[in-house]
Amino acid sequence: MRVPGELKRRMVALCGVVGRRREIIAFLEERVGYHESLGVCVG
Repeated sequence: MRVPGELKRRMVALCGVVGRRREIIAFLEERVGYHESLGVCVG
């Protein structure tokens, strides 16, 4: 499952603003999958 670029940019911004990566990754796990959500927030 690929994440649209716009959604990915929003998630990256959300990660930066909120700074609660664990919570965001846990949320994204349900939507995207752990590997990709981790890549969005960390990489």
